[in-house]
Amino acid sequence: NDFITTILGTYPSATVMSVCGQGSPAEAEFDPDNNRCSPCPHVEAATDAFWASATPDVAARVHYKLVPCDGSVVTGDGDIGCNGHKNTVGQAKVAEFLAPTISEVMGWEL
Repeated sequence: NDFITTILGTYPSATVMSVCGQGSPAEAEFDPDNNRCSPCPHVEAATDAFWASATPDVAARVHYKLVPCDGSVVTGDGDIGCNGHKNTVGQAKVAEFLAPTISEVMGWEL
């Protein structure tokens, strides 16, 4: 709550999008201890807690989006680069996945 409150206190017209995940099965094979989706329930819970404590107009500016780690977005086929990080292809896949949600939240046309 404090982090989001600080952002909105500093930038009162900001919209906050908490994005979590973005992993792939290939990344898990590369580094089994690095499950990019494991913190996501905590990020979602923090967002939910903020929504519960905020006024409706402020809560409406805070959003959560999970980018699945199941291979449906980043597959590990030509989209992973150095040390298991996404390369430009992987980053583009994540951007393509997020674009409709960001467009809707921000009121932007794609």
